[in-house]
Amino acid sequence: MRGAYLTWLAYYAGVMEPVLQQRAAGQSSAEGDAMDRRIVRALKSAPHLLGAQFSAADLMLVSVAQWSRAALPKDAVVDEYLGRATSRTAFKRALAKDG
Repeated sequence: MRGAYLTWLAYYAGVMEPVLQQRAAGQSSAEGDAMDRRIVRALKSAPHLLGAQFSAADLMLVSVAQWSRAALPKDAVVDEYLGRATSRTAFKRALAKDG
């Protein structure tokens, strides 16, 4: 589990952030397509990025959707995932503190 967690953290910083910046600038790339496939594949196999357990890796992915849902893959599995994540009590509490 730790290896998968660290892999998602590194992937976010090394791949996702640059892709998200490209998308914000209106550019597309093969890396972006690969990122979309990786996210969808992970969420089709489990409810969260690390399987059954919600983690900080999920927080990072959900935070992207809070900034721009369009930056993430357009797939029903992503919408369902975001729905589960944003319906969590802790998420609602955090939004209330932030707002």
